Amino acid sequence: MWGLIAPNDSSDVFAIPIILIVSFICFWFILRLFRYRRSGITQLLSILFTFILAPFNPIAIVIAIVPFILGFICGRSTRVPSDVTDRFSPRIKCSDIGYAKLVERHEYLISNLAIQEQMLSPYLSVHSKLSLLFPSGFGIYRHSRSLAMVTSLGYLTIWGSANEGYSDLYGLLFFLSLPFGTAMGFLWKYLKGHPYGQFA
Repeated sequence: MWGLIAPNDSSDVFAIPIILIVSFICFWFILRLFRYRRSGITQLLSILFTFILAPFNPIAIVIAIVPFILGFICGRSTRVPSDVTDRFSPRIKCSDIGYAKLVERHEYLISNLAIQEQMLSPYLSVHSKLSLLFPSGFGIYRHSRSLAMVTSLGYLTIWGSANEGYSDLYGLLFFLSLPFGTAMGFLWKYLKGHPYGQFA
């Protein structure tokens, strides 16, 4: 086991969340100072920096790798229904930038008053309304930066504790690796979809 942070008692369990938050603030100021305006990069750097500093045990990689990869592939996917009102319509793959534009278009569509009136209509089926509201995780994608930070906050704390000798947490680490991988996949997709976006 190695790592620069070593939580040896219960009070040190807060070391990893503190490192994550402080590194986020530091990277935010550094990138802002150099006028680097790529959305999502601050979150990714702070998560990777905290992961590097956390305790590490090769057994944890073996336990977490499969669910993490499955989650990452799921979150990274840019396949969308060809008809946004029908979740069972044939799915098409689009580019990361194209996916980001679809999300922006969908957000504009949902904010349209005509669509809001249609959502209140009793003649439109519940299935159609839900399909229109939540196509391909667009809502999750819009908040992928915040979701990645919140997920990492809990996951990296469990990761550090499990790697420091609390082997009874390996089961929890296995199950949490799937949502963590999905959140990281969404963050990576967001990062690739906003190469010249506003500052994160």
